[in-house]
Amino acid sequence: MILTSTCLITNVEAKWPGSVHDSRIFRESTLCHSFEQVLHNVATIRKERVPVVRVHPEDDLEPVHLDE
Repeated sequence: MILTSTCLITNVEAKWPGSVHDSRIFRESTLCHSFEQVLHNVATIRKERVPVVRVHPEDDLEPVHLDE
C-alpha cells in the first residue's frame, strides 16, 4: 500500500498471498513498471540530447575555452 504525506492511499497491490517476498510484489507492481517507464524515457531523452564523444589515449587534446 502506498500513501501520500496526507495519508491518502494511491496504490494497493492486494493479489498476493502472505508468503510472497516484498521485493517480488514490488517488481510485479504497476508502480514499479511506471518507474521503469519513466527511467526509460529519461535515458532516451539523455541519449538524444547529450552527444557522445570518443577520446582515445593517443589523441593530442587541446583545452577548449567556451568564451572563444
